[in-house]
Amino acid sequence: MLDEQLQEAKQQNIKKRLNLFILLTVVAIVSAVIIAGLSLFNFSSAPDVETLNALPDQEQVSNVRSEEAREAFIEKLKIYENQTEPLIEAAYLQNWNQQAGFAIKHLKEKAISHFSDGAYSEALSFLGELEIQARQVLDERDQLFTSQLQQAQHFYDQGNFDLATLHIDDALNVDPESEQAINLKQQIKKLPEVLFLLEQVRVARIENNLEKEYTLLEQLQQLEPSRQETGQRIAELREQLEDMAFKRNISAANAEIDKKNPAQARVYLNKAKAIIPDRDEVDILYRQLVKLETEMGVNAALNSARQYIRKDDWQKAKIYFEKAAKLAPAEEAVVKGLAQANHILSLKQALSEYEKNPYRLANSQYRKKADATLALADKAGKNSFSLMQQAKRVITLMQAMNQTKEVSVVSDNQTFVQVRGVGKIGKTTHKVIRVKPGNYTFEGFRDGYKTKLVKVIVPYDQKTINVKVICDEPI
Repeated sequence: MLDEQLQEAKQQNIKKRLNLFILLTVVAIVSAVIIAGLSLFNFSSAPDVETLNALPDQEQVSNVRSEEAREAFIEKLKIYENQTEPLIEAAYLQNWNQQAGFAIKHLKEKAISHFSDGAYSEALSFLGELEIQARQVLDERDQLFTSQLQQAQHFYDQGNFDLATLHIDDALNVDPESEQAINLKQQIKKLPEVLFLLEQVRVARIENNLEKEYTLLEQLQQLEPSRQETGQRIAELREQLEDMAFKRNISAANAEIDKKNPAQARVYLNKAKAIIPDRDEVDILYRQLVKLETEMGVNAALNSARQYIRKDDWQKAKIYFEKAAKLAPAEEAVVKGLAQANHILSLKQALSEYEKNPYRLANSQYRKKADATLALADKAGKNSFSLMQQAKRVITLMQAMNQTKEVSVVSDNQTFVQVRGVGKIGKTTHKVIRVKPGNYTFEGFRDGYKTKLVKVIVPYDQKTINVKVICDEPI
């Protein structure tokens, strides 16, 4: 824009200079003719030489000053168009001061017009006036915007929606791109809802409804995050509500402990711990809960063990005694119950071995051991019917093993027969002997024949057994 204006002014100046040059040329020619004519005349007095010599110097000084004014105008116009004019264009004068905008535009046109006419000093003067008026308008813009913004903020703080809206709109007319004004405009739009919430908060405080007040304040903070007192009050209420919720859950947990309901008590304890984990009440309640769970676990295990004792199932009773021992290993009832179960089960195991191998009872050492086991079983039998029945069966076996049985020995009257470890029978065709039940080896001897060995088990549950011993295999 400036280059176009300056180019246009330059062309006009060239035209003017050309016309001036032609005019001066004509004047010079005419002057030469006149001077030539005048030289023919004799003048009595000569012209002042100093005066004639001074005339060209004054014209030269005037030309220098004009050129300096021209260059100064061009430089200042560039500065104005690069620095001040963009600010004027961004001042939105059409919104709040159109007259000032027209005046500034007119001043610039006058300055350029004078420049185009070669009146550089006048053009420079108008350009200076243009700069002054532009700066005054910009200052006025800043003062007006600041004033309207402050008024909008003031009425917003006072809760006056209408006046706050009026002033913020005026501020945005002056500077529609102000981020501060745009943000305040958004806040003012929310003011009716903010005022409604503030009234609801006031009512909640009167009602001493902390939870309602807290909820309303959270909504208010979302609408108006910059209100510091809202955040402070929310923090206070959060602390109070957390403390109330904590105490409520601790109280509920204690109530469930009193009801012997550890599962529900643990639910309330976990809720309280999630709210305030490091309070002493949490540790105290936790110890009480563990104690209750241990007691109830031990009692449940002991009750189950006693039920199986009544069923004479000592194996399952032992399992529950062991469960109780994991929870309370030093509990007297647990220690005694587990010892009793182990004792009875060990007796039953020993008696089972006697029943499985009754012929070992024929051994005197084994019988002594069995007698000792039976004596213990007799004392413990009052707590276990199955143990008592098992002991009776072993006693019956021992009695049967102590009674002699008939053994009918058949031979060929040529073989000498004897019972190893018992005695000699001699040569016979048939002989009946009596021995206690057990394992026996009958031996037969005959000259010229191999020795005959016959192993026999004399059963405790049969009256007679037949044995044939004949040496019939020659050497």
